[in-house]
Amino acid sequence: MDFYESKTKLGLLAILSLAFVLLPIYIAYEMFQENSPLIGFLTVLFAIFMGWVTYLLIKKTMNTNPYVTVTDSALILYVLPDHPVHVDWHDIQDYIFYEIHNNKFIGLVLSDEEKYSQLMPKKLKKLSQMNVKMGYPMYNITWGHLKEKDRLLEELNRRTPNVSLFESVPQ
Repeated sequence: MDFYESKTKLGLLAILSLAFVLLPIYIAYEMFQENSPLIGFLTVLFAIFMGWVTYLLIKKTMNTNPYVTVTDSALILYVLPDHPVHVDWHDIQDYIFYEIHNNKFIGLVLSDEEKYSQLMPKKLKKLSQMNVKMGYPMYNITWGHLKEKDRLLEELNRRTPNVSLFESVPQ
């Protein structure tokens, strides 16, 4: 059973981030014209960073892989569009809902995080380690991007009866 991200939300985020590429480029141009090279240079750096974010969002929007797949033996997370990670059901101890800056997540609490740490793509390993240091789970599902949230919750409840799932489910 596959669960997809909302392409509309991802597309809107990509358009918004593109605006954060074009506006700093214009500001940098104006700063260089007014002999403020430091501010111009800093805004160019910001534009480059936002260009990278825009590229990732566009790549994610164009991706045809599901965001989460539920099978009889595992929960498959596409942490990067072409990098699925198979998390065995028996390794999932619990789920937690949490929110960071109005972004809601389902965090997977795993019994052997070291085993799944090795499966993490190198691109995301440092970010994941920062999550763990701050007390958040290593693997997460972005709640706000999911299309069929209720159906995913039903599948999680059905496949992990030993887990006490969510006292309150975010909307």
